[in-house]
Amino acid sequence: RRQAARPDEQRGGRETFGEEKGKAAACVLTTLRAAASSVCVTLSAMRRQRSVNALLKAAAPVAWRTTESSTISARVVASSVTKYARQAAVPAQAAIATPPPFVSSRAPGATHGGTVYPVPSTGATRYSNTDGNRINDGRYTAFKDEITSSSASLIPSERVFTDPVKTFAYGTDASFYRLLPQMVVKIHNEGEVKRILPIAAKHATPVTFRAAGTSLSGQAVTDSILLKLSHTGKNFRNYEIKEGGREITVEPGLILGEVNRLLVKYKQTHNLPVQYKMGPDPSSIDSCMIGGGVANNSSG
Repeated sequence: RRQAARPDEQRGGRETFGEEKGKAAACVLTTLRAAASSVCVTLSAMRRQRSVNALLKAAAPVAWRTTESSTISARVVASSVTKYARQAAVPAQAAIATPPPFVSSRAPGATHGGTVYPVPSTGATRYSNTDGNRINDGRYTAFKDEITSSSASLIPSERVFTDPVKTFAYGTDASFYRLLPQMVVKIHNEGEVKRILPIAAKHATPVTFRAAGTSLSGQAVTDSILLKLSHTGKNFRNYEIKEGGREITVEPGLILGEVNRLLVKYKQTHNLPVQYKMGPDPSSIDSCMIGGGVANNSSG
């Protein structure tokens, strides 16, 4: 077919191909010019930088030496001086202020119930049901002995924590408050709660419940007894959906996001026209538990 083509067609093809080659060459030339311009700008900036360095060397001949090793040493010294100067720089008020004394309730001569900043030591020697004054005058020891005794068979000792590490870990939630609990008790079911509360009332030891600990207002901290819903993935997770998804009864161990997903599944399974949900949607929707939200009239 190429051999049978007319001469004018062959010339047209050659002309078209030549035009395309010319355009491609023009594009390559433009690219090369741009790259050369960029290199020139970079070299110019490097020359300016060398000029600045030379000016600094002339202005401070002691700090800038001729050898490379001495230059590096001078820079390291300057960096170290700056680092330690920043570490030593503290506000004037912080330098003269004396922090309130803190005495652990588990140390000899303890004067209060283990409250840390922002509540200072009150110097209490007698128990009072206020933050910082819940000292262990024997009531917390008696409470622990009763719930862990073999005769009661209530809470295994491995689920009762009084050591400083565990109580410090549970001494705060998502807020900036901190109260060190006298003890942390991990509970597994409603039956244990029913048996613990009368014992706490008997020894006058207040209790605070803690679910996920995402409170921003300090509702999940205490310097008394902290009853912690145990995170095993099995406890306090029963639920019942009724009234076409308009009503749900749940135990406090379910996460708010889980409850909404259960409602979505219920609507899809029963082919219902309306989708109900728990609202609003807090940022902690996949962390906060429904027990904390209901107890504190909150959403996360």
